[in-house]
Amino acid sequence: MARVDGMSYSELERENAALREKIKILVVESMRQSANASEAREEARRLLGLIQTHKDQTGHNLCWMNDLILWRNALGDHTLKYPHQTVLPEAEFKIGCEAWCGPYYRSRLVCQGKLPIGKPPALPGYDGPED
Repeated sequence: MARVDGMSYSELERENAALREKIKILVVESMRQSANASEAREEARRLLGLIQTHKDQTGHNLCWMNDLILWRNALGDHTLKYPHQTVLPEAEFKIGCEAWCGPYYRSRLVCQGKLPIGKPPALPGYDGPED
């Protein structure tokens, strides 16, 4: 019986079959990873589109209610409803809105539509987003 690199023909055939099986598994896994990457790219494009739409809002559409639309579309959670228990009393809300949005609004007027430098002042009782 002929031998190649110390292996018989039947041993080579078994190794060849095992390698073909490994290749099939790798091809399937590669296709699965490619599909996952494609889905991730599509989701990133979808979210970027939502963010762009949110960013492009003008006038009263810049209100916090626009955030609700973004949350619903981005998170797919259609249970987000207003009013809910975390809404501040109206007077406190207006104070926070002025403290947060007032400098931004005025800077937009001064900067002629360019983004302001710096960030809005801190709101009373709000330390910023959690890390």
